[in-house]
Amino acid sequence: MPAPGDLAFLNDAISRSYPYLRLRPGIPNFIEGWEEAPGHLDRIVWPVVRSAVALLTEGELDRVRICDGEHCGWLFIDRSKNHSRRWCDMRDCGNVAKVRRYRRKHKEETGSNR
Repeated sequence: MPAPGDLAFLNDAISRSYPYLRLRPGIPNFIEGWEEAPGHLDRIVWPVVRSAVALLTEGELDRVRICDGEHCGWLFIDRSKNHSRRWCDMRDCGNVAKVRRYRRKHKEETGSNR
């Protein structure tokens, strides 16, 4: 369960962003979007707030993970078959981790001090 302060923070963000949420006609379904709101610098977080609400109310909370990447901490949904994904993105954090592991192993094998 989230800390009461965290839930209050999210609820405040919801109340500030949802007044600008709009539906527009689309084909074949309606399209969710945001009303133009010049001067609202916090508008950049409105889609994030909407995604957080969707995840918390109808999402896959049991699959949310924190990236194992050094200095990362991003959250992601692990949709891998065996639920063992470790990084937010294999091309970024995963690749860096594998290169570091390779270099550490190679250094140990060669006794190199580089």
